[in-house]
Amino acid sequence: MINHIKYAFLPLVVFTTGLFTSCDEELEFTADESAYLSATQINGMLLDATTNKNNSIVELRNDEQSTDIVFRLSKQPKTGIDVTITVDESYVTTYNAIHNYCCPMKLFKLK
Repeated sequence: MINHIKYAFLPLVVFTTGLFTSCDEELEFTADESAYLSATQINGMLLDATTNKNNSIVELRNDEQSTDIVFRLSKQPKTGIDVTITVDESYVTTYNAIHNYCCPMKLFKLK
């Protein structure tokens, strides 16, 4: 009979010991909330007007290359938005240096 009582109270003793045991450090978990930013932010992107795709590579096959681009927003803005598109001269200089090519900045035109 004493063995039955001893084995009946053993889980209670283990459970009570577990309740009074504490950790020295608190567990900290930082969640990446960047996936939720698109719900609150308005993002803009440049798209090719004919394919409606965001092309980051423009192939230069002839003497002239022309691409029509449009600017799209991820959602309707509450107020007006001003957008300015420019060609960065450092990219042209870097491209010319890497490809041993001389394409002056004056040949890049935005209409």
